[in-house]
Amino acid sequence: MLDMSRRHEPVFTYLFVSACVIVFVGGFMMPESFFYVLIDEYSIQPSTFMVDQNFLSLFSYMFLHVNLHHLLSNMFVILSVGRAVESEIGGAKFGLILIGSGMVSGYLHVITNQASTMPVIGASGAIFGAIALLLLLMPFKFTSALFIPLPGVLLGLGVLAVEVASLMYVNDVNIAHDIHLYGFLAGGIGAFGLNYNKAMRGLLISALTLMALYIIFFYLDGLTV
Repeated sequence: MLDMSRRHEPVFTYLFVSACVIVFVGGFMMPESFFYVLIDEYSIQPSTFMVDQNFLSLFSYMFLHVNLHHLLSNMFVILSVGRAVESEIGGAKFGLILIGSGMVSGYLHVITNQASTMPVIGASGAIFGAIALLLLLMPFKFTSALFIPLPGVLLGLGVLAVEVASLMYVNDVNIAHDIHLYGFLAGGIGAFGLNYNKAMRGLLISALTLMALYIIFFYLDGLTV
């Protein structure tokens, strides 16, 4: 059973963010050619992954970011969500699910995009795993991951809706939206593994919230036309 009665310092969240920043700054200070060596060696490259057997890249790709905006946006979200979740479940459990979500989402991306030659980097798959934990285990805990303080249930449903819509309707080859969804799925499975009853309640709360939002934005809006 998951004991959420005691608070934990979000040490793993700070270590993860620090590692990402150090790697980015180190790569930025090196010659541009060195950055491309990092990308070639430590990013996920679906078209050659099975041949090269570069399983280390499933871990290392999470710590690479293509530019400052990419880094800052990811680190802002992981700080907001990570501190909220880790303080409740502890660093060991949070770290295992965060890294696991990143690695599982990366591997599923390889399996479903084996012809892709686009290298994949970034911590987004891991971050979406953390968002799933927040949604299912702490649906009413507020974070400012989207700059506006929102409870976990609205944050989780909001980003999930955006990613599904992006995957279906937006042809943006530079963003691997499927990795976000795979990370969310992995984090959701992790939440059920930590505390099945609490995660099931979070899932029910999410379903009821989704129904309420549907009624508000579609049914009631139709009545005013």
